[in-house]
Amino acid sequence: MLKFSKKNKKEQAEEFTPIELLRLSGKRGTAEYTKARKNKRRAFWLLISLVSILLVMWIISLLLTQWGDLVISIERDAASVGISVSDNVELKNKTTILSGDNILEVTNITYENLPFLQIENTDGSHNGPNYLAYTFYVTNSGQQTANVVGQLQITGVAKNMDTAVRIIVYKDGEPVIYAKPAADGSVEAFPEGVTSFLSDTDVMETVIENLAPGQSTKFTIVSYVEGEDPECIDDIRGGYMRMSMLFGIADEEG
Repeated sequence: MLKFSKKNKKEQAEEFTPIELLRLSGKRGTAEYTKARKNKRRAFWLLISLVSILLVMWIISLLLTQWGDLVISIERDAASVGISVSDNVELKNKTTILSGDNILEVTNITYENLPFLQIENTDGSHNGPNYLAYTFYVTNSGQQTANVVGQLQITGVAKNMDTAVRIIVYKDGEPVIYAKPAADGSVEAFPEGVTSFLSDTDVMETVIENLAPGQSTKFTIVSYVEGEDPECIDDIRGGYMRMSMLFGIADEEG
């Protein structure tokens, strides 16, 4: 006897009309198109992010190379009353910002190695072997007498180079030697007469009292790594230190 068996629905081939096939292919095409658009959008924003990162790195690099190891600047309040700086005794090209040249390679020297006569009689940036030297003039080009305060700060340091550095600030020919306190907190012993930094980053502060219109005050800043400092060790090789000196109007005492 022949038996008639009914086919399982799952075994039956699914049949589509031409219209249904068009609809299915359209959905698949739309899904693939949407996915492609999302991928393109992701790639676009990834590219924008990478370009932005590279741009920021370029700007930082430009700023680091544009300004030297010492930057001199005038605050807005001082500039507004005519205080300016220049790097020559003729007071040409007065401005509100100056920058000394970078020192590319530095090794330790000692105080006696410095050419003091040359340092005291040269304007502008005049770095020598293993030392930074910069001479500039703070001038009152305004109409009223002003008390001007200057603050020298360390703005960047690597490998603790500042622990062995000496900074000499000449004000109208009178030098003062500054150094970071020794490891035990005491004043550095060499060279004789060292004055300790005001803090880890603040080197010194000075006031130009009663700077009259047309008058100038001469500054020379020298820095070097003191070979006689106990903290002048191999670990600081390859380090650097950057400084800035900012001039503004001194606060009036009440």
